[in-house]
Order: sequence, then structure tokens, then C-alpha cells
Amino acid sequence: NSNDRNSMYRWKNTIGAVTDRPSRRNNWRYNQSLGLGYFEYFQFCEDIGAKPLPVLPAGYNPHMEQAVPLDEIQEWIDDALDLIEFANGTDESNEWVQKRIQMGHKEPFNMKYIGIGNEQYGDIYFERYEEFAKQIHEKYPDINLVTTSGTASSGSSNEFAWNWANEHEELADRMDEHYYETADWFRQHAYRYDNYRRDTNTKVFLGEYASKGNAWYNALSEAAFMTGIERNADVVRMASYAPMFAKYGNTQWSAADMIWFNNSDYVLTPNYYVQSLFSNNQGDYSLPTEVKLNGIEKDGALQGGVAVGSWGTHNEFKDIEVKTENSTVTVDKSEWETTNGDWSIDDKGVISQMSDNTGAVCYYASPDMRNYTLSLKARKLSGGEGFQIGVAADDALNYYRVNIGGWGNTTAKVQHIVNGVSSSSGNVAEQSYVGNVHINDNEWYDVTVEVTDDEIKAYLNDEFICSYKKPKEYGPVYSSSVYDEETGDIIVKVVNTMDSDVNIGMNVSGETVTSNIAKTTVMSGDTNLENSLDNKNAILPKEIELTNASNNFTYNAPADSFSIIRLKTGNSGS
Repeated sequence: NSNDRNSMYRWKNTIGAVTDRPSRRNNWRYNQSLGLGYFEYFQFCEDIGAKPLPVLPAGYNPHMEQAVPLDEIQEWIDDALDLIEFANGTDESNEWVQKRIQMGHKEPFNMKYIGIGNEQYGDIYFERYEEFAKQIHEKYPDINLVTTSGTASSGSSNEFAWNWANEHEELADRMDEHYYETADWFRQHAYRYDNYRRDTNTKVFLGEYASKGNAWYNALSEAAFMTGIERNADVVRMASYAPMFAKYGNTQWSAADMIWFNNSDYVLTPNYYVQSLFSNNQGDYSLPTEVKLNGIEKDGALQGGVAVGSWGTHNEFKDIEVKTENSTVTVDKSEWETTNGDWSIDDKGVISQMSDNTGAVCYYASPDMRNYTLSLKARKLSGGEGFQIGVAADDALNYYRVNIGGWGNTTAKVQHIVNGVSSSSGNVAEQSYVGNVHINDNEWYDVTVEVTDDEIKAYLNDEFICSYKKPKEYGPVYSSSVYDEETGDIIVKVVNTMDSDVNIGMNVSGETVTSNIAKTTVMSGDTNLENSLDNKNAILPKEIELTNASNNFTYNAPADSFSIIRLKTGNSGS
């Protein structure tokens, strides 16, 4: 019953005799018998050697816009405290320890993590989470608390969550990030965690992620992204693909699932094999790895034209000038292109935008222009925002936007616009800004934007307001390397997303490779292929042997392939 907060997933309803457990219909419109409850999940984790991470409601349901009043929240906090006793308690006079023993498990389950809230966000959630966290940490300081950033990879809920955690890091040991994106997004964001803060107690638990499909193209894209997760294991401490299981004909969404089944059979998807290969080829620490694509040159420098724009405001821009190392460019009236606004340019070169449209852009295309300084004057005539300046512009839909007086005329940040959609993140070191920036009506401002190969810096009236450091680009070949102390192996993962074989030069630092023979596991094939009940083996891992292994070696990566190469060092601890 979505209108009854007592029908939320309460762990105490999931223990005891199965016949006494109340069935329920959850937010995702699935019926639950609760026959598989918290006790059974604890047993399952124990059987397979996994660490349990139960998640409890925080007394807030953003999907149904319901919240337990703060003066009634103690009941829900007590549920969390009681679960910790049920899982870990040794005092046999405790009611919940007794229940665990009565169910046949005298020894504690040694639970280390507990999550409070699933895909919850905003002020309402965090004021409740804070009450949970304070009481749990006070009574059980060794328990790692997991908070949540909502349901998106970026945007307001994600930024709010990380800003809160950065100010209350003693109350949040892990941030549970969830996102389901396109396969191309995962390829483009392999750098995502390169620039996350290292100096905070709050580390990432990537609790749900997947591209939207089970074709080899999707799984290969996820493998590319996972090299970034592995490379940044000091930031991303835990990750779990989701969903794990799905029954044919019984799902309410069409995104990816790892294992499909019906009443008599099952299918392991290419996504499953990628997850399995990463899981079974982990290491103890990362190693620096250089990848050179022999015969392929790549230049990822910031370059392109300039733009001005509006977001529901009327603006004017003038005295626009671009200085490069060797010249000064004054854009002619005829060279400007406009979109999505009421634009005009007078004979003096003053550009005006007089519509209330959002995302109005006027741009000058110059694809090879780089290492330049853009200067201009800008003013807002009316509206709730400030004005926008674009650099490194390919066109009106792909550029970097300096949003001055954005977010309700409160601040300034650099945003990356890709196919017309902006992206930003609240916890990355690449983004720097001063905070409060307000643009007054009918006042001219001097704007300067400096663009180098890898950085954008913006100034308002000669005062710094924001900057963006472009992260390292990866692809079309992605790689990560780790060292496994138990076997003494250097484990190299290589993902080739090109539709042709690529000869790669690999340079792996660290332990010395002592054998020229390396066991190699490869997945490759047509990117449209999927495993199905009719053909379970369309895409499978295959074993080959590499015979030129060393710390510096070449590898011919097959088209559209994921490879794992285990280099022997002779340091086996077993």
C-alpha cells in the first residue's frame, strides 16, 4: 500500500516463520512474499563469502513524497539499531540476539556496513539521515554508514548529496551512487572518478549501474568504464551491477539485467561475463600503465570557437575579441550563427537576445582555434539568471559553457554541453568556483575566459569566478592494471572499442615480469550480439596464450574486445 508508510520494507517483517511474514507490493510494482528475508540474506552472504550490506528506509519515500515527522523518527532509528544487534550482537539477553539464535544462528554475522535510505535525496532525507547517523555511530562506531545521492550520475540531487557529505563526512562513510546511462555515456565517462576528492572520509559505493541493454556493445562499454573504477579503487571502494536477476516477461523496465531466467532455464548475458571477469581478476593495488596505439595519433586538447548565450533572460554582448598567441580575432557580424532565441546583431557588433527561451546560443565556429583568451562585455536586461559564455565550441550543441549567474543567479560554474545536454558533478576536483556570483540588471560586466589545452578559467571584472580542468581522455582503447599479491601476477585489462584490430604498446610499471608466457582471456564479437535462450553462447570468454609477455610488450587487441592478460612475476605467495 503506497499510501501506508508502515508497508515500507521493514526488516522485522522479514524474519521468523515464513507463513507469518506479510506480503507486500513495492514501489516498483513487484509482489514480495518476504520468504527471502534479512536473515536468509545474511546466511547467503555467509555461504558465498560476501560482506552483507542491508539497507533500511530512512522514514522518507521521495517516490511517493511521504516523510515520517521528525518527532516520530525514533521508531525507525530503533529499527536500525535493532538490526545491528540482530546481525552482530552477542548479549543473549537482547531480544534480537535471541531471535537470531532461535532461527538457528548463534554466532554473529559480523556485519560491517548498513545503508540508510535507497535513492533518497534532498533536505528532507538528510535531516532524517543525520539523526540515524549520529545515534548509530555513537553506539556502534565500527559500523560503516552508507548514505545515498539519489538516482542520477549528475545534477542537483547528486551535487546536493556530495556537498552535504563533504560538510558532514564524519557521518557518511560511503555514498551510494546509482545511475543507468547509455552505452556511449559509459565510454565517454571512464575518467569519472579520476578527479573525485581523495581527502574526504566519504568514499563511493557504486551501488547500481548499468548501460541500457544486454548486447555486446553495452557490455563492452561497461568494461571500458570499469577500468576507471578499478584505476580509482581508492575512491570507489565498492561497486555492484544492478539489476542482477530478471525473469522473462516479468519486468517493469527495459534496461539491462545481468542474468535472465524463466521457470526452467537461465541465460548469462555478456554483461554478466564482464562482471565475472573483473571480479575474478582483482588485485591488491593498482599499477601505472601506459598505452600507446601504434599508428594512431590522438589530440584531446580543448579547441573550437566561442559563443554567448541566455537562459530565460534578455542579454546584450559587445566588444567581443579573441586573442591567440599570434593574432587577434574580431568576429564579423556575418560569421555568427544563432539558434533557439530572438537574436540580432547591430552594425556596431552588439549582440542582443530578447526571448525568454532557455538554451539560446549564438556561436562562432572555428574548429582549430586553441590556446586563446576571449574577452567581452555582457549585461542582463531582464530575467532570473545571468548570462552564458561558450568556448571550445564545435557547434551550438557541443561546447563548454561558463554559466555566470546561473542556478537562480547565485553562482558561476563551467558546464560541458554534449548534444545539448549539460553535465557537471559536485565532488570533482576539476571544477573550481568561488561561490556567490550575482548579476545585476542593466549593468555591463567585463568577462574574460582563458582557454589552454586542458583548462578553462573565467574572470568577472578581473576577479576569478570559476575554472575547469579537463580530465584525461580515454578511448578508443581503455586499460587498467593491478598486482595480485597471492599469485604474484600483474593483471592487465584492455578494452578495444574500435571496430578493427589495434596493435597496442603496453608499458606496465611495478613488479618485474619473469615469464614471456601469459594466460589471456578474450571476449570479442559483433557488437549487436546478445546471449539468449536460443543461443546462450553468442558471446563468451575464450582462453589464448600470449608469448611475448614482459613489462613492455605489444598486444594485438581484436576488434571490439575485452582482454585480461595475466603477467607472471615469480613472486607467488601461494
